[in-house]
Amino acid sequence: MHRLGVYLVLAAAVLTNTASITLADESIYKDLSKPHAESAKLFMTFSEVMTKDVLARVAKLNGSEAVENHTIKTDNASYDIILARGGVIEKAGILMVNVTGDMPPRIANPIFNHFFSIDIHPKTSLVGMVHLAFTLGVDKQGRNSVYGWMDMMPAANVPEDVEYLRAKVDAYFAKMGRDPAPHRQVVCTGEETADRTHRRKPSCAGVSLYPPPPREVTVENTQFVAGAFETVYNAYFDILEKRKNQTFGPVELKAQAAMRRNWLEDQLFADPFSSRLVPYAAWSLANAPPSVEY
Repeated sequence: MHRLGVYLVLAAAVLTNTASITLADESIYKDLSKPHAESAKLFMTFSEVMTKDVLARVAKLNGSEAVENHTIKTDNASYDIILARGGVIEKAGILMVNVTGDMPPRIANPIFNHFFSIDIHPKTSLVGMVHLAFTLGVDKQGRNSVYGWMDMMPAANVPEDVEYLRAKVDAYFAKMGRDPAPHRQVVCTGEETADRTHRRKPSCAGVSLYPPPPREVTVENTQFVAGAFETVYNAYFDILEKRKNQTFGPVELKAQAAMRRNWLEDQLFADPFSSRLVPYAAWSLANAPPSVEY
């Protein structure tokens, strides 16, 4: 069964209380309405399944199961980070954020607000990094949203690989009866207030599921964002498996260095969360490149 099929089986199991994997403490759902609690459980299940999957894939590629675990706590959030490093995947970062207090102007009076991301920095310069993010929040004012962002930042990527990713995303959206075009526009341009000088340069084959349009927390919407996340994730590892042993030279390394520098500058100056709300110590562990050249 395709991994997305496995996830949907697990998701259904959560709703019937028959899931076999360990879920977060049930108390985190107690103040949510039943529909929001179901969506939050789906989110947490998906995050745990994907964490196990990416660690297994990276361990196989790198020939090592060694990981680093870090927890950073602030007055309004906790940041749990798992890192894996090696010869094929230079750095893989998994981040789970639990927001417990206000983060103005973005978050106020959260009941449940979690952010999950996976960032992969491969050694080969023929494949750029990938950033995959998934967030679900409900607050005391009744506002609620489920969003995501998923694309790779090209280094010296082979054009056919970018088209492969685009085709996989198109197929998923077609299956779900949705149009990827507006979400590609957002993934390319970002927020209107973004720092254009330093903003990331994605492949634009992936999608941003941040608004517009707004997306309320429902089981259907949560499954949709999870499926898009997993579609890009699986396509990215297909590309990486294909290119991991191919040779590259100075031109490709220069392209990789430029991509890594751009990503770091995006996080420092353009991204509305890392540049203003999330502590440097947390996001740099989770997603900063293993090395940056100037």
